[in-house]
Amino acid sequence: MSRLRVPNATWTVVAFAAALVAGGLTLSWAADGVYSTGLFELGDGNPPPGFPGMADIVLSGEQAGPDWEEIFDANGVPREDVIASYGGGLAVFCADDISLGSGFESTAVAYGGAGVMNGVADADHDIGNAYVYTTADSVGDLVVYAGIERLGAGSSFVELELNQMKFRLGHGGYGVGIPWEIDGYRDGGDVLVRITFADGAVQSMTVEGWGQGGWQLLTGVVGEGCDLSELACVIANDTIIEGGPWPNFDTAGNPEEIAVNRFVELGVNVDALLGLQPEFTTVQIRTPEDIAFGYFGEGR
Repeated sequence: MSRLRVPNATWTVVAFAAALVAGGLTLSWAADGVYSTGLFELGDGNPPPGFPGMADIVLSGEQAGPDWEEIFDANGVPREDVIASYGGGLAVFCADDISLGSGFESTAVAYGGAGVMNGVADADHDIGNAYVYTTADSVGDLVVYAGIERLGAGSSFVELELNQMKFRLGHGGYGVGIPWEIDGYRDGGDVLVRITFADGAVQSMTVEGWGQGGWQLLTGVVGEGCDLSELACVIANDTIIEGGPWPNFDTAGNPEEIAVNRFVELGVNVDALLGLQPEFTTVQIRTPEDIAFGYFGEGR
């Protein structure tokens, strides 16, 4: 098992950053942060770091780095040649079993988190497509970017868990009368990103690493934006945005567009926060009532 190095009390870093901004001081961009470094089109690439409201899917000619519509084709298959041209690593397109908050789906979280079963996820807790892309900064640190479509715009949370071991549905399920079990175990260096929403808007984001038998806080962001070192950023969309060339979903029912606060994207420098570089196999995306799985690489 890998040993996990956990930085000290990172919430004090967030509070310190807020104090600097309140005092009228300017925070300079980090040389190898996840924002405005050309690794990916996160936000608009302009100051202040992590400028809110600018999450999108479509490639922009005014900003360096790829965006989701360039990384994946219309079928959600990663464009390996494009990814390689940017020096990227792996990409995962995860399409949830869409219910639009009204119908049954096979991946509703069972009551009490005991597993997964057929059920209905409320629109505010229902997820649509999710996208994950890995790359490396100038010193070779692993950087993960993700985008998540929410089918509702109410209060909820979304978790993105990156695991080195494979997680999947086990025993149980349809016709058995009990929830499917989720098989898999966590290892030191697994990462959990949790974004909370209040009335649709991003309230906070935390990044945690697995170690010492539990999740350890690594850093956090209050509202939209970045932490002090720009090692973690989260941004939502404050206008209607164009969806990708694949089917996009929200409760407005328009597959071509995504409504306000229905899309959130993030960037996390995993290696710099953990002090090690894990090799992820599985991505789990969860809300209080829904879960989806994706897998990095072929044959995993």
